[in-house]
Amino acid sequence: MRALLSLLVLLVPLTVFAFELRTDSQGDVVKWRREVTFIVDPALGQILGDATALEAVKSAIAEIDAATPELKVTVKEGPVRGPGYELDRDATNQNEILALTDWPYTDSALASTVVTLNARTDEILDTDIVFNAEQHVFRVLTAPMAAARTFDDVQNTLTHELGHALGLMHNPMDERVVMYPRASAGEVGKRVLQDDDRDGLAALYGTSLVTPEAPQPQMGCSSTGGVGGWALGLFVLAGLALRRRPAPVLVRVTRGARGAVLVLGVLVAASAAAQPVTPVGVGVVRAKVSHRSPSAPGLIVTSLDVEFESCTTASCERATRVTVPGGRLGELEQIVEHHPVPALNEHLGLAKKNGRWVVFRLIEHRHAERFNALGPPVLVRSAAPQTPAPAPGPVAQPVVPAK
Repeated sequence: MRALLSLLVLLVPLTVFAFELRTDSQGDVVKWRREVTFIVDPALGQILGDATALEAVKSAIAEIDAATPELKVTVKEGPVRGPGYELDRDATNQNEILALTDWPYTDSALASTVVTLNARTDEILDTDIVFNAEQHVFRVLTAPMAAARTFDDVQNTLTHELGHALGLMHNPMDERVVMYPRASAGEVGKRVLQDDDRDGLAALYGTSLVTPEAPQPQMGCSSTGGVGGWALGLFVLAGLALRRRPAPVLVRVTRGARGAVLVLGVLVAASAAAQPVTPVGVGVVRAKVSHRSPSAPGLIVTSLDVEFESCTTASCERATRVTVPGGRLGELEQIVEHHPVPALNEHLGLAKKNGRWVVFRLIEHRHAERFNALGPPVLVRSAAPQTPAPAPGPVAQPVVPAK
């Protein structure tokens, strides 16, 4: 009996919640501190090709609102401006739900969530959810349509993204939960929150055994990786790193359904076709600067100067520059596709797809002395390495709500 009790004592600390909460670049948990109202584009149904899309949006909002009694979540129709958060004092910012036919993020993503927060008060200020209407076809699925596995369900996708918008990250431990990071065509199971999803929301906006300030298990996006077409490229990068020097990076090559790609911070289609990728090498971030996007003032982007430490060819350039979405200007931090931008001295895996840079997040870890892939690209934009990093320029002091 004593041995059994000792075993139980040892097991108790290992019992953790599988959900993970969103944090800023300093590792602090962030959350909403006021009512959240989403403005849905009246043209959403037209763009997605289903006139009942608005009703699906309302149903998804109702599911989330019922799980957050301490946080009111509502939705209404209205004109939208596009994703982002204007930094000017006189700007009118709103939380939006819309669809984009010119998709700027990872192709395999069904949707993406842009979150702007106050890194001083750890408060979420704004969030926008965008459907990928360029690479995916959405419908509000009925049982026969779901069985055909031809379309992606509007409500299924949105409920997952709303979890991100309120502060939840991925849970790759249980494919039944809403925050599981992958969805198949025809799937409707993520319309309804599961116990783990509700526990995560309760940790932020209700009573829970886990408080928002408590350290959360490093799961979700930070401990699982892409499969399919990306695995080969990462395997090559890992082999280079191991052959040339002991590089402080972790690259996990996982196995799964053909063509399945897990993207950091977004719900992706499990049946998305693999894209050709040419691995280039492993590099370290030597400098970075965040600035407003030239094409969209409400978006923050960050230019990274990356110095290569290992390459696939002898002709690999010494350094290059890539631009990733998100970043920090003053107290404002913006996160696109879930994780904060890479830090100084962080190691990255770089590849090219269709002539553009693809950035892989890497982390140091020992696991059977193997390098394992942590996730596919957070970005697909490139810039000429000889171009100086753009200066942030004058930025108006943003109006930040009081805590």
